[in-house]
Amino acid sequence: MIRILLTGFTPFGDHQVNPTETLVNALGNRFVHGAAEIFPRLLRTHYRLSEQDFDRALEEIKPDAIVSFGLAYSADHVRPERIAVNFDDGEEDGRHVARRIAEDGPVGYFSTLPVETMVADLDAAGLPAKASNHAGAYICNHIFYYARHRFERERAATPMGFVHVPPLPEMIKPADAHRPGLALERLVEAAHVAVATVARHISARIAA
Repeated sequence: MIRILLTGFTPFGDHQVNPTETLVNALGNRFVHGAAEIFPRLLRTHYRLSEQDFDRALEEIKPDAIVSFGLAYSADHVRPERIAVNFDDGEEDGRHVARRIAEDGPVGYFSTLPVETMVADLDAAGLPAKASNHAGAYICNHIFYYARHRFERERAATPMGFVHVPPLPEMIKPADAHRPGLALERLVEAAHVAVATVARHISARIAA
């Protein structure tokens, strides 16, 4: 059975809730979707600590693929990301950091998930979806780049990529009252669609 690690993040900044933490909690420690076993795990929203959490999950689960989820408050679509960039630009331990993630790494890495197919499958399921070109410069991008760089160094063919999601409706600020957000049940549905797409991609690769 294909093993997929699904990650989310703890709250950050002025967001008291992170929908991806709520997603991980809703999905539980393990579930089966078709021919895939999915293992949801939570990462701390901290540049270096997220790496520790990610490495621990890799060691525990030994996944065939990783789909990481994170909040993009400005998003109104589920956004599979195409590119991770080699730069951190955000807050860590009460101070601002601006630095390369890996001194020996390239400017960026492409996702190794089937981004366009994922978008098409989400759209076919009636979910708001579109691809995004890069994952910013905060923790979401950091773990995306960190994982891709690790796999490149290790010459591992493990597919890995990132998906940004909108806020939950109850997170929408009064100034943004016109925005719908994405309800938890729809977020759970999006996660199921995403892992199904990835599992199908891996199965096709194995069969080729």
